[in-house]
Amino acid sequence: MAQESENAILNRKRAFKPKVSTGCLTCKTLAPAPAVESSIEARALELFFHKTATQLAGSFEAAFFQGSVAQLSLVEPTIRHAIAAIAILHEELSSSSPGREWDINGPEVPVQCYNRAIRALLQKFETEQTPISLTSMANILFTCFEYFQGNLTAARSHVKSGIKLLESWRENTRLLAHKPWGQSYDSYESYFMETEIAPLLTVFRINILDNEDIEDARFYLNPVDKNGDVVLGDRFENIQQARAGLLDVITSASGRLRAVNEHLPNNDLAGKKVNQITHVIPEEIMSQWETKFDDLISRQSYLWGNKERQAANIVRIINIAETLRARNYMTSIESSWDSARAEYEEMLSIADSLISDHSRFPNDGFRLLSLDFGMLFCFHLLAWKCRWPSLRRWALSLLCKVPKREWLFDPKHYHAIFSRILEIEEGYLGALPEEIIQQDLVPPENARIYDFTVIPQSSPSSYSSGRAVSYSVTFWSKPMGLDGPLSSLTEYMLLEASQPGETAVPSSFIDKHHPRLRTEDIASIGPRSTSAMACLESNES
Repeated sequence: MAQESENAILNRKRAFKPKVSTGCLTCKTLAPAPAVESSIEARALELFFHKTATQLAGSFEAAFFQGSVAQLSLVEPTIRHAIAAIAILHEELSSSSPGREWDINGPEVPVQCYNRAIRALLQKFETEQTPISLTSMANILFTCFEYFQGNLTAARSHVKSGIKLLESWRENTRLLAHKPWGQSYDSYESYFMETEIAPLLTVFRINILDNEDIEDARFYLNPVDKNGDVVLGDRFENIQQARAGLLDVITSASGRLRAVNEHLPNNDLAGKKVNQITHVIPEEIMSQWETKFDDLISRQSYLWGNKERQAANIVRIINIAETLRARNYMTSIESSWDSARAEYEEMLSIADSLISDHSRFPNDGFRLLSLDFGMLFCFHLLAWKCRWPSLRRWALSLLCKVPKREWLFDPKHYHAIFSRILEIEEGYLGALPEEIIQQDLVPPENARIYDFTVIPQSSPSSYSSGRAVSYSVTFWSKPMGLDGPLSSLTEYMLLEASQPGETAVPSSFIDKHHPRLRTEDIASIGPRSTSAMACLESNES
């Protein structure tokens, strides 16, 4: 009998409505551990537990990937096959060296393991009530596999399914959160779903779902009041709780920024309403979180080791970036970003320490599977909005060192785009790069790029297969001053992907920060052609 295709299995899985038990799997009598089926699987499991799980766990998810997943893999074929698939895929993405144990079995070994994981779960659905813990864990692992192999459509589908499953469980158990995240759960199941599954789904929601998906998939880790505002506890007891609070703050702030975009018809009344919405983001939400985070640092940081300090650094750098985004979201003056020099310096110092941590990332290959909040959004500020020449170049050099693909995006693409923005802006200064750095010159307002838009010029099959793709990149500026019209410069850039698999088209993470891009008449300049196949050698050192 011919093996079913991956898509056929996925379609059958999505059409099937499982009978999900809310009982705790680990509280029941465990079945005898199934035997490992082959030497390939044994090798893959060893790789997962020794290398892959560590990378997936990062600074926050060790309880899930190194605890719960490891435990359940001993008794559940679905979990065992899924982590074998991820581990094999991890090594295939990390190295092109020949002689691996599964090479002789063909290039589709990870997909075969993945299909077996799906079949095992479907069989369980058909024969017995399936614990919510198993279904949710499988959903997370399936999401990881699809995301890491570059199947973004399937990854998004799994995320949305996982969120619906979590919300259905919350409704069925009538679990109304009245206490801060991580505190006072009435069962192991509740603890597992809220402290291990829910944070991962939140991270996936923020980083994988499209804008049109997010509104239907918004949920919080902490309680919310009758106005829909996040309710944080009196204080954070650990860095994980602080991070959960920050995830909720980002979710809340993103919702408010979407409300801004809905009020963008350019009239005075809408403008006043927009200002009212944006003004409260850093002052009412983020400032509460920052006060509690600073209190946590003052109380506990002297007790922390390297891992806890690294986790705190990840939380801090995202906090700074989100605060700056909210502060400048609707600015019409690009030079307003210059006031954040101290924040840029702190962010760069943190980013450098994180990227240079060889104990966490022993080589470039095994950076591929990190699920921590990444650096790309931060580099939108550091390599683009930060125009201080020495800091900007430091940011560009670090951007070459981040993982080959971060969530849906390829850092190499952004390095090329931000490098080109630097060239355009500093070209107006009429000085050599050495003079610009020595004199600490920043570009004038009329030289600055307000925004950029990217459109692929190749067929979808090209950018889904990891090949170099031609993009038209349009840079928006106001060369005639603040009161003048917007102008556009369009160039064709050949951007090479870092690895095979679908990669999202580069876009501005500071979404619609200049609303008049929608409505004003645009003076077009261009197009031109340029090639950006790799990071600039001068920025590697």
